Amino acid sequence: MGASGERVLKRASGHPIPGCVQHTFATSAVARRRLRAGLAAAILAAGLGWAPHAAQADEAAPPTATESAEPTAPAESIPPTVPVLPTAPAEPVPPTVPVPPTVPVPPTVPAAPVAVRIMPLGDSITAGVGSSTGSGYRQVLRGELAANGLTVDFVGSQRRGPGPDADHEGHPGWRTDQLIDGLRPWLAVARPDVVLLDIGTNDLLRNVHPDSAPVRTANLIDRITRQLPKVRVVVAKLLVVGRDAARFQRFNAALAAVVAARGPRVTMADMSRVPAADTGDGVHPTDLGYRQMAYQWYQALRPVLAGRAGRWVPALDPFPLPAVRLSRPVAVRRGAAVVLTGRLTARLTSGDLGRVPVRLTYRRAGSDRWVSMGARSTDAAGAVNFSRRPQPSGYYRATVVSGRAAGRRSPVIRAAGR
Repeated sequence: MGASGERVLKRASGHPIPGCVQHTFATSAVARRRLRAGLAAAILAAGLGWAPHAAQADEAAPPTATESAEPTAPAESIPPTVPVLPTAPAEPVPPTVPVPPTVPVPPTVPAAPVAVRIMPLGDSITAGVGSSTGSGYRQVLRGELAANGLTVDFVGSQRRGPGPDADHEGHPGWRTDQLIDGLRPWLAVARPDVVLLDIGTNDLLRNVHPDSAPVRTANLIDRITRQLPKVRVVVAKLLVVGRDAARFQRFNAALAAVVAARGPRVTMADMSRVPAADTGDGVHPTDLGYRQMAYQWYQALRPVLAGRAGRWVPALDPFPLPAVRLSRPVAVRRGAAVVLTGRLTARLTSGDLGRVPVRLTYRRAGSDRWVSMGARSTDAAGAVNFSRRPQPSGYYRATVVSGRAAGRRSPVIRAAGR
């Protein structure tokens, strides 16, 4: 028993402690020392760096005689306590923001193509008078433009013909000055991208100041472009009416100069190509004549709408190809001039009347070789005269050199000598 334990017991009882009790205390003291040593080692291993002072005092006390009866293991050396660095306070964690649920994105729908707004503007020909459906050139033209992937919306305050898109601004019997009077509200409501203008026929037929008719048309064009600065205007040369052909031809020549002076936003379509044979009354086209008009508008719209279309699809030319014929000459004497008249036939257009080159060829009897006798251009009636001095016997043939009938040949004729 250690000295400290004896002092505690003796002080408490006031009597000396018997030997057996001392032996018991000694044995208990050894156990306590071992227990404290184990606890201290565990605490050191845990990194607490603490050992009880009572255990250190007991281990340092010298052993008594009783304690020497049971040898004790030498006390283990205790490593110095490692100071524990203070831990920095943890930063506060911000509250979690709730994530909204993901909204599914609908698939992208391609935008619908923007329609080209076209205003047919004019008189009874624009309205379609004379056609079997009442739509004139409009429905044929719409179909040809749709073949290029273009979406077309005809606009105007009038309706005539079948189908859902029968709008137009054609007023039968109207003159140019009447269109000028009604123009502003029509344009404000319709807001066209393109205007197809065909006007002036009634000015000329009624002899209403025909010489100044091109000036009135110029005024109308200028009013359109001032009100709609981005609009494109396509102006029609008039279909030539037979009984007043010279007057219409003068108007068309002056109109070409008016259009040329107004820059690239104003262009021309040649309706004078439509032959008089394809009109029902000499003024209003038949269905074939309106198909020819649609073709002419289509050709004129190509540079205007090419940027909105993909590949421009050629339209079928509805104009009949002219033929060429030679008049059969009478028998001629050797050395005399042979006069042959070549003439374009079938339904001729204005493009066929004048300046179409035709070549005359000759083959002598008994030969297979054709020899050119030169080319001449047709006159305003579509005729061409050849005067040559070939051998009195032989064969003749005429060939169209250029134009839409290029390559067409006349039947072979024979000139017999005498």
